[in-house]
Amino acid sequence: MIKIELKSFDTDLANPSAEYNAASVLKDKLEEDLSHYPDAKGTIYIQTNIRIFGQKRDDIDILIMGFLDNYKIKNVRTKNCGEVDELNIKSFICNVELKAHPAEKVKRQGTSYIVYYKGVPSDASEQCREAKFSLRNYLIDQLSIKTFISDILWFKGLSKQDLRCMRGNS
Repeated sequence: MIKIELKSFDTDLANPSAEYNAASVLKDKLEEDLSHYPDAKGTIYIQTNIRIFGQKRDDIDILIMGFLDNYKIKNVRTKNCGEVDELNIKSFICNVELKAHPAEKVKRQGTSYIVYYKGVPSDASEQCREAKFSLRNYLIDQLSIKTFISDILWFKGLSKQDLRCMRGNS
């Protein structure tokens, strides 16, 4: 069984943050999906509202880390290797940048997603990349750990149809 632990570093625990609420939904979904792998073992840690000092981007909305045994996924399409019969996942680290903007406040420009704060555009894709590299640099600086970190830009305020329209796949 894979255990999932959720922790917030938010200072106001009486009023859970949007990041914590999203992470709680993610935890429930992961528990449901991982129940199909009864032989897999390990722990997944989901942490929210992390501050890392001394980096360009000092806030991590959601951090997911997993250390797993016997977690094998069959017939997976990968970016670098194409179709693989079996993928054995031992560990992972993923940075999640959470955005709650409605569709009218999100635009796609090339491969970037632009969000608007009080009418001012901000590149959410770049924010996500910067957070990933800030986290990576922090791990190298503080723990001498060089690792690959995946990054996810999670638009909680958009539907699948909204995303398809932005990508031109409506």
